Amino acid sequence: MAVDAFRLTETILLAPVCGLVQRMEPNAAELLARIGRIRPKPRSTVRDRHARCSRSAAMSAPSELLRSRPERAPRVARVLVIDDELFVVQALRLVLAREFDVTGTTLPEQALEWLLAGQSYDVILCDVMMPGITGVALRDRIAAARPEHASRVVFITGGLLLPEVRSALEGVPNAVLEKPIDLESLRELIRRRVHRAWQSADCAI
Repeated sequence: MAVDAFRLTETILLAPVCGLVQRMEPNAAELLARIGRIRPKPRSTVRDRHARCSRSAAMSAPSELLRSRPERAPRVARVLVIDDELFVVQALRLVLAREFDVTGTTLPEQALEWLLAGQSYDVILCDVMMPGITGVALRDRIAAARPEHASRVVFITGGLLLPEVRSALEGVPNAVLEKPIDLESLRELIRRRVHRAWQSADCAI
């Protein structure tokens, strides 16, 4: 009797479904047969959900790390301009600032103070004949205090034909540019020097 009651209840519950499916689908008998064969999905436990979350987190972790990694800022060469004529300093800053980080001063002593305080420059453009201290004397002081910066000095002068200037420059190995300066040649010189210096620094790491 219990089995007959169960079948009667099943027939009563499925009767509306049979009518609905028959109206919607011509193959109603086949669909109903499939309903009886479908097993309900097992309910997931807390442990299963935790395992799925762990796998999902593990898969997404690398991409999250890549997105959060800060991008490396591009290198910008630092150039120091030293000339007792203000318009020369201003002009060089104006034409070089689009590509380089340029600092300028008309006082050689101030430039030396910056270097002694720990400031670093990739190229130092320095006039030769200046009141108080000449460019060559400044270069010698830089060599004593910051030896790695001595070779970064590039002299600029408009008096290359003067005997005293030529005599002073003969004692140092640094490059010399004559005024008026060809700006594109100057930019290219800075690029080459910076490129070599950065390559040497990267190889030393």
